[in-house]
Amino acid sequence: MHKTGRLLAKALRALTHVACISFILVLPIGYYPEDPDSSGLALGVYGGHTQMASVIRSCQGDIVSSDAYTGTEVAGAAYMAVPPSGHEPLVLGLRGGYWETRTGDQRFSLTYWNPNFNLETEYFGWGLGYMYGDVPRQFDDLANPYQDDGYLRVTGHLRIGNAGKVYFSTSWGENSPLVTGGGMFDIGLGYPVGRTTRAFSGLTAGFYDGPGFSQQFQSRIARRLDLDLRFRFGSSGGVFEGGMSAGLVWRIGTR
Repeated sequence: MHKTGRLLAKALRALTHVACISFILVLPIGYYPEDPDSSGLALGVYGGHTQMASVIRSCQGDIVSSDAYTGTEVAGAAYMAVPPSGHEPLVLGLRGGYWETRTGDQRFSLTYWNPNFNLETEYFGWGLGYMYGDVPRQFDDLANPYQDDGYLRVTGHLRIGNAGKVYFSTSWGENSPLVTGGGMFDIGLGYPVGRTTRAFSGLTAGFYDGPGFSQQFQSRIARRLDLDLRFRFGSSGGVFEGGMSAGLVWRIGTR
């Protein structure tokens, strides 16, 4: 419990710092393409903090030891409808970020870029992208972070249902931020909460040692500005695995 409290305190300090920088620079942040009121151009910036488990197992799969380490992440995204003033479903995007962790005298960091192509209609959406940067699918062992699982290369998502109401969604490598925003894979339901807030609840896996639960909220706080909050909860080997991130979404023009 003490470790969890310290994690949340660190996360709040980190997110407050990132939010202040975002407002000072007037940089918008993360965009979710399933928005039914999508703009011609959306820009974004995110910051997050997470705790993960480093678990050593025997040949039989039994847990020998486990330890916790923390990481921080900053990320940005840009999405543009093509053409910006039209009603066609084509959306071009670019996501990127930087993730870093330290444990003892070990330091591990990664930088990634993810251009993507999306088709978004009222009741159906899908996207496909490519991940530049050596992003491991699992990095619970910092001494050998790329071990046997290889790299994340292809990214994508699928949405079925009205984006303004209740819909099914699953994504692979599309969270922003990539690590602290939930994980490599998620699957669940999106739904409205009141008139100005939408939420997503689902299961998540990848990057972390064990699976977890993802909860996301996107709230309109001004005419062109949204607040994006994301939480991840899980555990492995008796270690809490979770994270939180925050961002602001600025939309330019109407579609």
